[in-house]
Amino acid sequence: MDSLEQAFYTYQEKTRAVFQEAKDDANDLDSKDQLLSAVKSLEIKEQQQYKNLLKAVDEKYSEQYKWDIEKTLKAFLRRSSFYLNLFEGKEVDPVKYVTALQDAFDKVDDTVDRWYIVPIEGTWLKDEILVNDGFKIISLEAQEWEQKLLNRPNKFFYPQSHVNAEILCQYDCLAIRETVSFKDLRRRSFSITQKSDYIPFNYSSFPSLVEEKIGQLILAKWKSKEIDFSSFDHELWFPVVMRVHHSLIDTPYAQPGLYGSLNVEPELDQETGRYLPDYPRRFSPQEFKSPESDELERILALSDEVLDIIDSHKEWNFVKNALKFFTKAYTSHGYEQLLWYITTLDTLLGEGDKDAFKNKYEREYEFPAKLIAHRAAYLDGTGKGTERIFVNKYLRINRLRNDLVHGNRDLSNDQSLKRDELAWLHEKVRKSILEVLTLLNAIYNLGNFSSYRGRIVPNRSTVQELLHVLKRPTMDLSNVLMGDIENSHDWLFTDGKIDLSL
Repeated sequence: MDSLEQAFYTYQEKTRAVFQEAKDDANDLDSKDQLLSAVKSLEIKEQQQYKNLLKAVDEKYSEQYKWDIEKTLKAFLRRSSFYLNLFEGKEVDPVKYVTALQDAFDKVDDTVDRWYIVPIEGTWLKDEILVNDGFKIISLEAQEWEQKLLNRPNKFFYPQSHVNAEILCQYDCLAIRETVSFKDLRRRSFSITQKSDYIPFNYSSFPSLVEEKIGQLILAKWKSKEIDFSSFDHELWFPVVMRVHHSLIDTPYAQPGLYGSLNVEPELDQETGRYLPDYPRRFSPQEFKSPESDELERILALSDEVLDIIDSHKEWNFVKNALKFFTKAYTSHGYEQLLWYITTLDTLLGEGDKDAFKNKYEREYEFPAKLIAHRAAYLDGTGKGTERIFVNKYLRINRLRNDLVHGNRDLSNDQSLKRDELAWLHEKVRKSILEVLTLLNAIYNLGNFSSYRGRIVPNRSTVQELLHVLKRPTMDLSNVLMGDIENSHDWLFTDGKIDLSL
């Protein structure tokens, strides 16, 4: 036994004795008060066993650890359940705790995992969906949440971090992993404001990683069986974001109160007339139909793959920006949604490099909005007979947007925008993003770009020109591209542009 193990052992025996004495002397105190009072009496410098343990930890780790050693030790004794296990009379092996402490300190100079847990209102998925190791949709039992959140010590020592697992277990949740440094792990807020002369642009109130994953999720078509969603602003909602880490030498993050944040109500027991301690979801499975698991997994996998590609090929960053605007639109309300949905299409299908269309399409399309409308119609799979209806409907909505931003309309009593029109716009934007993602994925995979790291992918203008020239939904474009490549000796590129003469 080294000095740290010995110090742990002696402190363990002292703690066990103090806890037993506290239980014997307790009058009307509940177990929580007994525990907290006993721990307070233990963690003082006058207590020799505690002093020896603190000294042993300081001597071993102070050189590699620049934060307060005593606060770190207190966090470990709480979060590792050292105190709780002793208080409940369980056997405690000091060697295992020293090993756990060593493992925690070893990660100080390395990266650690932090998880975002986001309850989703409006879903009822049957199965867990695993997109990758760091992105999944899960629904757990209360006991499983207790373990994943390290929730047991929180109830006694960190009430601001305690989560009501009985509520959380009734929701599907996004689980998103972020790998960060230990220094970043200790930050208490989602974003740290850095001094700058410039104003940062935020697409939403969500952390950027959560925002991206929500964008992927809402690319699926969520719908109800019984409820007319034209009366709702949103089909899904993400009311709170929780952050969780498993480092035993740092305090847990404070968590939002679920009951005050989620749209839940106690269930009334018809026999007794009393409210049950149960919190039903926003919609019952009879009312709500989620996408088929295979389809949802396909969309999540597709978007995840293309976003990874974009990280390495900034020429396609306009698609990631469009997805962020789409998320901003979805998480907004009313007329603000209108503004951001149209901005999404502008970003996704707008001209980009104006020189690419100079003199070529100017006569056919009189102004950018009409160009965007026709492109969206192609992506929607609209036939020639209904293309004009599609374009005219989009242009009417776009004129309303122009009146809004230029102050040409009194919105105080305006009845120009119907909810079903906003739902229609959402659906067309959603399909456009999916089709462009499908096209980019086909271009990337069929062009073998992963085998040629230095090769330039077709730029934004070329991709948009390809959409324009082919004039057909991109669900067929992958077949068109495949045919072009198989029937050609090479796929010709000039400065990253596809040779459309093939």
